[in-house]
Amino acid sequence: PISAVTHIAELEEVAPYQNSGKMMLRFKGAAKSLENPIHLREGKIGSQPQSARYTTRAKLLKAKFVDELW
Repeated sequence: PISAVTHIAELEEVAPYQNSGKMMLRFKGAAKSLENPIHLREGKIGSQPQSARYTTRAKLLKAKFVDELW
């Protein structure tokens, strides 16, 4: 497995998934591959996301490491 953000997609809708307490994401189209994947920073403790995290397109296109996304 690759420990990196490798694709980006535009959201169409975020909706509750049945009665599970989870959310379902619907995308406007197919995900696009990032030219430069966003990797975890080596040796930095706590940089791995432990749950769903959201960010902006601008931060995604600028970031080199995952901890720069939020």
